[in-house]
Amino acid sequence: AFVEDIGRAVAQVRAEVAAERDVSLETIAREASQIDDVYRTLQADKADFETHRVAIETELERRWTELKNAQERDKEERAAVEREIREMSQRAAAETQAAALIQ
Repeated sequence: AFVEDIGRAVAQVRAEVAAERDVSLETIAREASQIDDVYRTLQADKADFETHRVAIETELERRWTELKNAQERDKEERAAVEREIREMSQRAAAETQAAALIQ
């Protein structure tokens, strides 16, 4: 009877250990699946972020180019206006001198 009791006790311990092992393996499998899901989400978010970053960078570069072009146009226009003012001033001075000579 004693040997049978020990056999039953050993069998019970083995069953408990097997049950705990099964629960642990299920928990590990569930956690691994969640980790895989989070990893896939992270990779998708990373790809979305990179796409967004490239789009923003491209837009900023386009705007910077537009700004530089506008500044260059403004510079050229300012130079043309200044040249026109100088020419008008020179003509006015010449006309004033001519008028003074006539009198």
